[in-house]
Amino acid sequence: MKAGRKLRLMGSLVAMAMGLAVSAVQAADAPQSSPGTAIAIMQASAALQSEDCTAARAPLNLLWNDPYLDQADPDLAAQMRASLIACTAQTDGMKAAIALSAMNIKRPNATIAAYDLHIFLQLIDNQVIAANTTLNDALTRFPATATDMTDMTVLGVLLQLSSVDGEAGYAVLNRLQEARWQAHNPAMRPLIGFLRVEGLRKSLAAGDATHVALYRQDIAQDSLIYVMVEGDGELSDPNVPSIDVRPVIQREIEANATRVAGNPAELMVLRYLIMLERSNNQSALALTQLDGILSLVDQYGLQNFQNIESYPGLLTDKASLLADLGRYAEADKAFKDGAAKLTPQYSVDHNLIYVNFLVDNGREKDALNVAATLVPEAMEQDDQYQLTATRACAYAYSGDEPAYAQAVEVLATQPLLKVKPALCAGDSEGAAAALIAAINDPGSRLSVIMFLQKGLPQLPFGERDKGFIAAQDALKARPDVIAAAQAAKINIRTWPLRF
Repeated sequence: MKAGRKLRLMGSLVAMAMGLAVSAVQAADAPQSSPGTAIAIMQASAALQSEDCTAARAPLNLLWNDPYLDQADPDLAAQMRASLIACTAQTDGMKAAIALSAMNIKRPNATIAAYDLHIFLQLIDNQVIAANTTLNDALTRFPATATDMTDMTVLGVLLQLSSVDGEAGYAVLNRLQEARWQAHNPAMRPLIGFLRVEGLRKSLAAGDATHVALYRQDIAQDSLIYVMVEGDGELSDPNVPSIDVRPVIQREIEANATRVAGNPAELMVLRYLIMLERSNNQSALALTQLDGILSLVDQYGLQNFQNIESYPGLLTDKASLLADLGRYAEADKAFKDGAAKLTPQYSVDHNLIYVNFLVDNGREKDALNVAATLVPEAMEQDDQYQLTATRACAYAYSGDEPAYAQAVEVLATQPLLKVKPALCAGDSEGAAAALIAAINDPGSRLSVIMFLQKGLPQLPFGERDKGFIAAQDALKARPDVIAAAQAAKINIRTWPLRF
């Protein structure tokens, strides 16, 4: 785990201690059977609210095995023990906190929350295998309340375990499916969804009908993940019709909209909501919601919002939504304004989408000018390829054949990215050859599956773009492309969504 992330998690741990103390005092009155207990609760709470873990340690230690508190309010007792563990991490270090937490989960009256905290600590300390063991123990001891485990701990174990012991990750994912665990934050559903897809793949290979059914049941509740699975002939029978995803995506939109309304500061959920609404042909609604939140950001400052790493994407979303609605001049201004608010580190994705918009909008010269301001050496390799593909399209439209040929040569190992430039150049045969090569490229499989699905008509960003979209639709309907997709076990289905 990177040091920066570890420090952020430590900060979260201290905040957890403070939050537990505040919620504990608000939740229940101090037990009246022991004046010493009541005094210790008040002292601990005051120290924690002052963010003074050193002062909180003494009264929290008194409450660790307090029989009066355990009897009068076991939930409050558990919260105070969690606060002591969190403060111990700050004052004595992670090893001491983990040792104390290990004692806590062995208590006869331990809860699933105690296990959740222990897993969290082990992950911070890079004890991935140990965290997985604790997670399995929790699933065994508390099958009825396992669904209460937090997103951070469960997803943290699954993600870190995938790079350490994939089979152990699959095994615990199966157990989570049996327990019917689901991400509590709806914006985290795609992440667990992708993990479930791999679980489904392994269960099918193992002939495990029980877990196949469990995975399919949950995947069917995530519209976009479901589309991906239904397009994969290795996971879905092409002869079995897919379900109607409209009620599914509507439920997802409502769940995310409710969460945003309850906590407008949660920017990651807003981003996911916008993606769902764009897929559901609701760009106007998404823009209204986004404008409202961005106004709050301007009013109160970004520092008062959560998941601020989502903010650059929201600026891009605003411009893209305006483009969806045909408000091209406003979209152009929003792209420029967004870029001005972002540092170079966070503006790469934004500007890549801006350059692509300019090309689609018939402004290839402007696109090349903006592209010239980007520094490929400072970009990830995938972003460099994307920039090259967009430039190739601009060169094709502007008639610069040498530059076009040079850009396409750079894309030699990226067959799917060669499709659009070929169409921009009017080379339907070259586009078909590139697409068929992408269909047969394992590294492009997921992207190709989504590219070949038949969704709602693409929104053109100008008159010329209408011709491009028509050419792209004709490409996907070619008999040789369809035959290649069938041979590669890719199901081409029709959906009431826009991809």
